Amino acid sequence: MFTFHPNSPKATIAEIANALIRQKMYANLKDAVATALDTVHCCIYVRMDIEAQRRYYEIYEFVPRPNGLPADFMNKNLSKDAREAAFMETIYRYMQYMTAADIYYDTVPLVVYDRDAEQYVFKNTISDAFYSDLMDKTPLAAERDLLTRTFRPALALDKYFKTHKVDGPITPDMVVQTGQDLKLNFELLDMEAYCADRGLGKGGR
Repeated sequence: MFTFHPNSPKATIAEIANALIRQKMYANLKDAVATALDTVHCCIYVRMDIEAQRRYYEIYEFVPRPNGLPADFMNKNLSKDAREAAFMETIYRYMQYMTAADIYYDTVPLVVYDRDAEQYVFKNTISDAFYSDLMDKTPLAAERDLLTRTFRPALALDKYFKTHKVDGPITPDMVVQTGQDLKLNFELLDMEAYCADRGLGKGGR
């Protein structure tokens, strides 16, 4: 854990990578960004509200994008003009990889402050890779359970119904009540989609 002072959440990884290059630890942007992404998975960004004289603490995750250059120009069925256009697209993408840090990752808001509602809200859940990493490195079962209930509430419900015998069919009302009993994070649980995906109608399953 450390403090850093970028002008936006998106700039965090880029500025860390540039700092590594300035310290002559890396010679190119790609390797520096890879190390930054491997080290820093998320950040707490302090957003200032000058008018209200308040600070808001928002959480963002840096999700690496799949690296790879398009190889469409190698398709033998393309016409000459189409192949040249595809090749130029590959060159353009390559130049982006060499000069733009944020092409390697997405900055995903997890928890942000809603000024209209005057409260913190979950915008997205964490990525599968980050969730797996946290679960692997969290030693206490109670903390792993909290991670699941917070960021994978649907999985927590599935585990509950798999390990607990339920008298009669599982109904949507039962799912809601179970979620409340388990103190699940309903902001990241699409109850309608959960019931539809598992065939839970009014009559239950």
